[in-house]
Amino acid sequence: MIDREGDGAVVVVVATLLAAGLVAAGPLAGTAAAGDAPEVIEFGDDEIEAEPGEEIEVDVLLRADGRTTTDAVERIEFRLDYQPDHLEVVELQPGPFLELGEETTVESEAFHDDEQGVAELHMWRDPVAGGAEGDGQLATVVLEVAEDAPTSTIVVDTENTEIELTEEWPPFVFSGDLEVHVDGGGDVLEPDLEDDAPDEDDRETLEDDSDGTDDETTADGDDGSADEDGTDDEPADDDSDALAPALVTVLALAAVLLIAAYRAA
Repeated sequence: MIDREGDGAVVVVVATLLAAGLVAAGPLAGTAAAGDAPEVIEFGDDEIEAEPGEEIEVDVLLRADGRTTTDAVERIEFRLDYQPDHLEVVELQPGPFLELGEETTVESEAFHDDEQGVAELHMWRDPVAGGAEGDGQLATVVLEVAEDAPTSTIVVDTENTEIELTEEWPPFVFSGDLEVHVDGGGDVLEPDLEDDAPDEDDRETLEDDSDGTDDETTADGDDGSADEDGTDDEPADDDSDALAPALVTVLALAAVLLIAAYRAA
């Protein structure tokens, strides 16, 4: 015969365990969710017609809508991967995105490795001054199609771009790509998306007209409490995404075992 009174006690214990687990996991799950909204990188025109030997210019846009007053961008390592046999990055200039928010100095450096097919533009706020958020122009890219480029569609990818926020969790970055249709387009030539940055000895500095002067726009209502000492601390590894579901799973398993042990008694 089932002891209803005893069952009720077990249910109370199980409910208490699960409630405690959800309370403990709540802040962790909130942290994970706060970093889940994507930063979106896209080209102003993601498909361009070009002829062999032609130079083309395209803007790159960034949408980084802050979810909290402190979740803003402080540093961007924008990277282009391309097919080096038929395309070259001639110029890579920073846009005004990082000037959004409180007034600060925006520093930048650009370099490329045309043998590997990689160009990078590093930009950062110094001091961070609450970071930047919103919609804006991230960069301007000038590309040159090779004289002997075949009829093809050359893909320029931004997948390896990294963005650092004023908070310690890494953002999810949605990266768009550019298609350069040579002679109307044809076989798709995609880059070899290596994770490694260009070797220091192989990369060359691209011309950068940015002088780092205080020519920044000021936004109202940006009261972010970010670190303002201008240091470039690396974000700490964030394991909170895995901790919340793991904690709930362990507690649920403990509850099942408790019920099983009670019924076997």
